[in-house]
Amino acid sequence: MRRLLATTALAGVGVLFAPSALAQPVTFSDPLSSPLVQPVGSFNRLETDAPTTLTIEVPEFVSATVMVDTPTFEGGPNLDPGGTERTATVTFPGGTATSAGGPVPLPTGTTELSVSMVVERPAGSIFAPGTYSYQVMITVTTTPP
Repeated sequence: MRRLLATTALAGVGVLFAPSALAQPVTFSDPLSSPLVQPVGSFNRLETDAPTTLTIEVPEFVSATVMVDTPTFEGGPNLDPGGTERTATVTFPGGTATSAGGPVPLPTGTTELSVSMVVERPAGSIFAPGTYSYQVMITVTTTPP
């Protein structure tokens, strides 16, 4: 059985603020990495073994949305070929944001965001053994009340 090691880096977490909302910024916990694994018998797919948890604090009376970009390939033994599908999903109580969708409203207060990812190459395009790295950008936009 071949084993691959891949990580999803949340180091690129971005936060955008509306100018009048800067007095009450949204805060994040430290971004983390989460290993991706190759499902048994699927040599063209990597997926999150366990979602990465990110805690966000949205002040009361501030409206906030979360948006997830498509994961980007950061490095590995071979590049993603054309037709590779990369999807990231952020789930939280009351909502889900995917890299295929637009902004999703966040609740106020402290919320745990669970971040997961899937990378699937076209049939016949396998992941060569080695370490792969992908990055997911999460953008939170705030607007004043």
